[in-house]
Amino acid sequence: MCCQMRTDNPKAEPSERATVPTMTADATTLLVMPSMMMKIRQSDATTAIMTSYRVPSWMSL
Repeated sequence: MCCQMRTDNPKAEPSERATVPTMTADATTLLVMPSMMMKIRQSDATTAIMTSYRVPSWMSL
């Protein structure tokens, strides 16, 4: 398995050990999911508040 060559010496032989850490798709999903859920909840709350301002309530009639 050939990995990325060193940037300080581009003509050097490729290294067999991984020089760039990688993440799997599952790891990325687990890392991003909590942030996405918080943004979705905030978006839902904002939409509900804005809707309540646009639609007159039955008490205001």
